[in-house]
Amino acid sequence: MNDVYHSSGLGFWLVYWCVELSGGSIAVDSGAQSGNAISIRLPNAVSPSTS
Repeated sequence: MNDVYHSSGLGFWLVYWCVELSGGSIAVDSGAQSGNAISIRLPNAVSPSTS
């Protein structure tokens, strides 16, 4: 896996933080020919009961 170089922005860190707090997950796959693929999984939303 290639090294990740951080910039001055908060982009990926903020996405990771939001996904983690939502109970989701992030997977990063690195391909030599095709670049990186990032998969984000979030749980389904549940509507509050209206009783």
